[in-house]
Amino acid sequence: MKQHGVTNGYSKAIWNGVTTIELSKAIDAAIRQELSGLYHLTPKGKINKFDLLCLFQKEFKKKDLEIVLYENFGVDKTLINTRTDFNYVIPTYPEMIKEMASWVNKYKWLYYYE
Repeated sequence: MKQHGVTNGYSKAIWNGVTTIELSKAIDAAIRQELSGLYHLTPKGKINKFDLLCLFQKEFKKKDLEIVLYENFGVDKTLINTRTDFNYVIPTYPEMIKEMASWVNKYKWLYYYE
Protein backbone atom coordinates (compact mmCIF):
# COMPACT_ATOMS: atom_id res chain seq x y z
CA MET A 1 0.00 0.00 0.00
CA LYS A 2 2.96 2.30 0.52
CA GLN A 3 4.32 1.74 -2.97
CA HIS A 4 4.18 4.58 -5.45
CA GLY A 5 5.81 5.39 -8.76
CA VAL A 6 6.17 2.54 -11.25
CA THR A 7 5.92 -1.19 -10.63
CA ASN A 8 5.86 -4.25 -12.85
CA GLY A 9 2.62 -6.17 -13.25
CA TYR A 10 3.66 -9.68 -14.18
CA SER A 11 1.05 -10.97 -16.63
CA LYS A 12 2.47 -14.51 -16.52
CA ALA A 13 2.71 -14.79 -12.72
CA ILE A 14 -0.42 -16.75 -11.83
CA TRP A 15 -1.99 -17.11 -8.37
CA ASN A 16 -5.24 -18.42 -6.93
CA GLY A 17 -5.21 -17.56 -3.26
CA VAL A 18 -7.72 -15.65 -1.17
CA THR A 19 -7.64 -12.55 1.00
CA THR A 20 -7.17 -12.96 4.73
CA ILE A 21 -10.75 -11.80 5.27
CA GLU A 22 -11.98 -14.59 3.00
CA LEU A 23 -9.68 -17.08 4.70
CA SER A 24 -11.15 -16.20 8.11
CA LYS A 25 -14.70 -16.67 6.79
CA ALA A 26 -13.77 -20.03 5.29
CA ILE A 27 -12.12 -21.18 8.53
CA ASP A 28 -15.28 -20.27 10.43
CA ALA A 29 -17.39 -22.21 7.89
CA ALA A 30 -15.03 -25.21 8.05
CA ILE A 31 -15.29 -25.31 11.85
CA ARG A 32 -19.10 -25.10 11.68
CA GLN A 33 -19.17 -27.90 9.08
CA GLU A 34 -16.69 -29.95 11.15
CA LEU A 35 -14.35 -30.22 8.17
CA SER A 36 -11.06 -31.94 8.93
CA GLY A 37 -7.86 -32.70 7.08
CA LEU A 38 -5.96 -30.72 4.50
CA TYR A 39 -7.93 -28.36 2.29
CA HIS A 40 -6.61 -26.05 -0.43
CA LEU A 41 -8.91 -23.03 -0.33
CA THR A 42 -9.06 -21.85 -3.93
CA PRO A 43 -11.58 -19.84 -5.91
CA LYS A 44 -12.87 -21.06 -9.27
CA GLY A 45 -10.55 -18.81 -11.25
CA LYS A 46 -6.94 -17.73 -11.26
CA ILE A 47 -5.49 -14.24 -11.50
CA ASN A 48 -2.18 -12.85 -12.69
CA LYS A 49 -0.19 -10.28 -10.77
CA PHE A 50 -0.92 -7.51 -13.29
CA ASP A 51 -4.68 -7.91 -12.95
CA LEU A 52 -4.44 -8.27 -9.17
CA LEU A 53 -2.40 -5.09 -8.84
CA CYS A 54 -4.89 -3.27 -11.05
CA LEU A 55 -7.70 -4.35 -8.71
CA PHE A 56 -5.75 -3.05 -5.71
CA GLN A 57 -5.08 0.20 -7.55
CA LYS A 58 -8.76 0.64 -8.38
CA GLU A 59 -10.22 -0.28 -4.98
CA PHE A 60 -7.62 1.59 -2.92
CA LYS A 61 -7.69 4.57 -5.33
CA LYS A 62 -3.90 4.51 -5.79
CA LYS A 63 -3.40 7.37 -8.25
CA ASP A 64 0.33 7.65 -7.50
CA LEU A 65 1.17 4.20 -8.88
CA GLU A 66 1.72 3.15 -12.48
CA ILE A 67 1.50 -0.56 -13.16
CA VAL A 68 3.49 -1.61 -16.22
CA LEU A 69 2.56 -4.81 -18.02
CA TYR A 70 5.57 -7.14 -17.81
CA GLU A 71 5.51 -10.40 -19.80
CA ASN A 72 9.12 -11.62 -19.49
CA PHE A 73 8.69 -13.68 -16.35
CA GLY A 74 6.30 -16.53 -15.68
CA VAL A 75 5.46 -18.58 -12.63
CA ASP A 76 2.38 -20.55 -11.67
CA LYS A 77 1.75 -20.59 -7.91
CA THR A 78 -1.74 -22.01 -8.07
CA LEU A 79 -3.11 -24.72 -5.81
CA ILE A 80 -5.55 -27.42 -6.87
CA ASN A 81 -8.51 -28.22 -4.70
CA THR A 82 -9.56 -31.85 -5.05
CA ARG A 83 -12.05 -31.98 -2.20
CA THR A 84 -15.80 -31.73 -2.62
CA ASP A 85 -16.93 -32.01 1.00
CA PHE A 86 -16.77 -28.31 1.92
CA ASN A 87 -19.92 -26.33 1.29
CA TYR A 88 -18.47 -22.85 0.84
CA VAL A 89 -18.52 -20.45 -2.10
CA ILE A 90 -15.51 -18.18 -2.56
CA PRO A 91 -16.25 -14.79 -4.16
CA THR A 92 -14.50 -13.48 -7.25
CA TYR A 93 -11.26 -11.52 -7.01
CA PRO A 94 -12.98 -8.17 -7.65
CA GLU A 95 -15.42 -8.94 -4.82
CA MET A 96 -12.68 -10.03 -2.41
CA ILE A 97 -10.48 -7.00 -3.09
CA LYS A 98 -13.44 -4.61 -2.84
CA GLU A 99 -14.35 -6.10 0.54
CA MET A 100 -10.73 -5.87 1.68
CA ALA A 101 -10.50 -2.20 0.69
CA SER A 102 -13.76 -1.49 2.50
CA TRP A 103 -12.41 -3.17 5.65
CA VAL A 104 -9.10 -1.28 5.53
CA ASN A 105 -10.87 2.04 4.97
CA LYS A 106 -13.30 1.34 7.82
CA TYR A 107 -10.45 0.53 10.21
CA LYS A 108 -7.80 2.95 8.93
CA TRP A 109 -6.41 3.41 12.40
CA LEU A 110 -5.19 -0.21 12.28
CA TYR A 111 -3.23 0.37 9.07
CA TYR A 112 -0.53 2.77 8.09
CA TYR A 113 0.00 2.62 4.37
CA GLU A 114 0.09 6.21 3.17
